[in-house]
Amino acid sequence: MLRLTASLRVGARVAAPRLRARLMPSLTHAMSSMSYSQTPPAGFEEDEDMNVPGPKMSDAEIKAFRNENQITVLGDTSGIDITPIQDFADLVKTTSDGEVETLPKKVLRFIAEKKYEGLTPIQAQSLPISIAGRDLIGVAQTGSGKTMGFLIPLLWEAMNVRRDDPSALGPLAVILAPTRELAQQIEMEARPIAKAFGSTTVCIFGGASRMMQQRQIGRMGRRLDVVVATPGRLVDFLEDKTLLLNSLRFLVLDEADRMLDMGFEPQLRSIIGHIHASEGEKERQTLMFSATWPKEVQQLAHDFLSNPVRIHVGESDKLVANSDITQIVELHTTVISRLDAANKLISLMQEKAGKDVCHTVIFANRKRDVDMIAEDIRENSRVFTAALHGDMTQGRRDSMLNAIKTGRAQVLVATDVAARGLDVKTIRQVINFDMPLDMESYIHRIGRTGRAGMKGTAYTFVHPEQDESHIPKLCKVLKESNQEISPELQDLNELASPKKFESRSFRAGGRRVGGGGYGGRGGGGYGGGGFGGGGYGGGGGGYGGGGGGGYGGGGGYGGGGGYGGGRGGGRGGGRGSFKRDDDFGGGGFGGGGGFDRGRGGSRPRSGGDTNDFQFDRY
Repeated sequence: MLRLTASLRVGARVAAPRLRARLMPSLTHAMSSMSYSQTPPAGFEEDEDMNVPGPKMSDAEIKAFRNENQITVLGDTSGIDITPIQDFADLVKTTSDGEVETLPKKVLRFIAEKKYEGLTPIQAQSLPISIAGRDLIGVAQTGSGKTMGFLIPLLWEAMNVRRDDPSALGPLAVILAPTRELAQQIEMEARPIAKAFGSTTVCIFGGASRMMQQRQIGRMGRRLDVVVATPGRLVDFLEDKTLLLNSLRFLVLDEADRMLDMGFEPQLRSIIGHIHASEGEKERQTLMFSATWPKEVQQLAHDFLSNPVRIHVGESDKLVANSDITQIVELHTTVISRLDAANKLISLMQEKAGKDVCHTVIFANRKRDVDMIAEDIRENSRVFTAALHGDMTQGRRDSMLNAIKTGRAQVLVATDVAARGLDVKTIRQVINFDMPLDMESYIHRIGRTGRAGMKGTAYTFVHPEQDESHIPKLCKVLKESNQEISPELQDLNELASPKKFESRSFRAGGRRVGGGGYGGRGGGGYGGGGFGGGGYGGGGGGYGGGGGGGYGGGGGYGGGGGYGGGRGGGRGGGRGSFKRDDDFGGGGFGGGGGFDRGRGGSRPRSGGDTNDFQFDRY
């Protein structure tokens, strides 16, 4: 087993020349796990001028702040003050009658009570612009605190509308999210602070009872202020008149790039059509947030927003890994038995000091693998482990998410269904048991930790034979996020290029991977001597087969067969494990058919641990 580790610089915070100890907001805190109280906490004294704005940044400080956090502000900013704020108390709003007001004291008291820790760059720069009433585009990485960046202006506006017109028919604001998990997360985060503003919220999404959601909306009546929704369910409720948008003042599109990727553009355009068709349409403010800025998102912004100000934090044209996450890549050259896999995962989850398991999310590509991994961890560690994948009912999924959010479960094992929308401050690490299918999924997976300036660690298990097509892309992500790349991984990266394959007479013979899955990988693929006589492993036929040295040592990258050495594979090796690199387990990556000198292997056959098994990919 080879390990690549690299630590990154501490994630940037607002470089404020002053600090207010009483107001340190950490804006992606999982507020849903806390109860809201109308009374200040014990020992808290309300400052009479707690909502008096402090001094603004100087021009030099503004420039330094934007340079440090890679912030670019584009668009027409005439008539508004775009100075980044250093504290929530710095926010001021001009009302419709020309009065200037600050955030209500009860909102500031709520923020102080929750003991948040500093504004994130996207919040510091976007809040003054959105509070001024301008349409806004925010392009920033996942976990950057965008949610609170749109909740405060949205709820502040809803509060003022209710004050001026108590009978206004809701909803006054709509927040759109691509998945039900993200929609639920946003609504849970919004609910406590909405109470401080005196506002109400509801969440609607597909996969749950329409009737129950309609009843919830009906009970709120005109007092419904904020709807958090997935696009499809919102269209349903607009078409059957469950919801009317006559009084809509605020529209937020969160993760716009993801909504387009998932094919929601027709629904988004339908929603905008309903807004325009609403009787007595009000002046509407629209905010759009996205992790990337491709042409499709640009076109959507052009069609939906009016003269927006655009903010970019970091790289604007591509998805970049969060710099607060330490990424660790482990290369594995042996078949993984279920017991060894469970023990390995448990050891990674142990706190550095002590035997407690830190909050961890483990990602696997296959639904059945998720269930098996969760079961094995429970049995071998007695740790409460939740499982989450798309075959579960909505009620079961909600229960599993709630278990990890409340701390009842220390570990969550999931497919990519949890790669977005899971925002839990206490998640310390992510483990990619399987390499994800693309780099966007990889970045979103590891983004479940290191949220809003917190530190996190991400482990990724890489099997060179199965994951070779992803290795160049993975190395690129590591390089872009200032990570070191080990010599072993760099060698694999060079071998994975088309030119290297061609120069080494690389040919495929048979299936690329047979068997596969949690507990065993084998059968077919990479024939014809593999990477060329001896290759990495030395001795035998290519990449180590047939004995002698190489990545595996002893049996090499194939253990008496496999990867081109010997005849037929499946005879060498023994019981592979994380701890022993001297065998590959039952013929190693070859499994029954091996890679047999380019003939492509016969039938895949399990020659390793009896607990090894095969799974469907999805």
